[in-house]
Amino acid sequence: MFQDIHLEDSNHRLQFRKYMEDGDYASAASVLQIAALKQKTLTAEYINKITGLIEQIEELDDPDFMAKLIICSLEPPADIKSGDVWFQKFVLYIWSQVNALNYTWQTMNNKALGWDEINRGGW
Repeated sequence: MFQDIHLEDSNHRLQFRKYMEDGDYASAASVLQIAALKQKTLTAEYINKITGLIEQIEELDDPDFMAKLIICSLEPPADIKSGDVWFQKFVLYIWSQVNALNYTWQTMNNKALGWDEINRGGW
């Protein structure tokens, strides 16, 4: 478990930096071994672990990836199976299009359409 760096760790950081600048790498490494810093240091070991996991993910091969896209359509797909997911898309109208059709609320009521049908558009 990692911990946040606190104000009291500042002296250790400055000490580590000075050792590194002076080329005293053994002393710099000893600063990283201080118990208070054990859960706060990012070492090559952790970087290598992260890099290894990223490489494992990059090497995953899923030839059917594009075939598994979620289908978006006005109606349920004919070949949909139990457990498959699809999104119903709607044909949206803007007010100018509705006005151009000269439709009123009464016109829509006369069509006896449900909200699902209205939302799907194409009426």
